[in-house]
Amino acid sequence: FFGLPQLLLHLYERRRTEPLHIVGGIPLESEVSKAMELAYPGLLAKFPFQLIFTRIPAGRSVELLDLEIRVAANTHSIESFGVLIKSGSRSVYYSGDGKSRNAGIDLMTGADLVIHESFSIRDRFANHGSVNTCLEIFRQTGCRKMALVHLCRESRAQEQDIEHLIRNAGNDIFLPRDQETIILD
Repeated sequence: FFGLPQLLLHLYERRRTEPLHIVGGIPLESEVSKAMELAYPGLLAKFPFQLIFTRIPAGRSVELLDLEIRVAANTHSIESFGVLIKSGSRSVYYSGDGKSRNAGIDLMTGADLVIHESFSIRDRFANHGSVNTCLEIFRQTGCRKMALVHLCRESRAQEQDIEHLIRNAGNDIFLPRDQETIILD
């Protein structure tokens, strides 16, 4: 969420004019306005593009720009959601910040790509995912590919151990690298 002001600044600097849809499980308009005002006072009023906010309650779906979007609540210290985005026969699930609950795991089932928070190697934090849990979710859901993201500093220091766990689980789980492109064929 705190990366959104930087993204919006970038779009402003690139002279975007098309409306931008921001979708979430909670009402976001006031939160985005507050974050923008803290980061770049007065900039929001100068945007040559419209921000369109759409709230999707957990368990519901919405059709937006030829996409089907569904959200599921996570376990976290603040309200947090995972999101499934479907376009035709393709689907991507992003876990967001927090530990996936059963509804989120159900949304991951059969997804072409799951991008999942993996804060630690083992389940040490009640409000965060782990590499071990992600490996189990991968087996359970039959998703095609899984990217492990949002590793804590301690886990990053153990990257070789994580790579070993991943290799043992299969070639379709990975730690994405900067500038990496993932093709869903």
